[in-house]
Amino acid sequence: MKKGKLIEQKQLTQINLTEANFISRSAKALIRLLGKSVIKRAVRKLDKAIKDDSEVQAAIADFHAARERAQDTLKGFCKRNPESRYCLKKGKK
Repeated sequence: MKKGKLIEQKQLTQINLTEANFISRSAKALIRLLGKSVIKRAVRKLDKAIKDDSEVQAAIADFHAARERAQDTLKGFCKRNPESRYCLKKGKK
């Protein structure tokens, strides 16, 4: 008798988990679908505002310059530090 109840409980738990997964996936898909248009509109507005603001343009230019300097510095990192964990992991991939 107890075995039957345990099996029935496990089956109900599995059904509930399956239903929860289905609802979760459906909700995520709906959010993605609705969210895309809202995000696109917000990004368009932000893009227009950024193009008009000279301070933001200067900050973006500084960011790109700093990024390029960092990338140039990292290019020779593994040659200078071959025993680094970063270089060892990178080589194993």
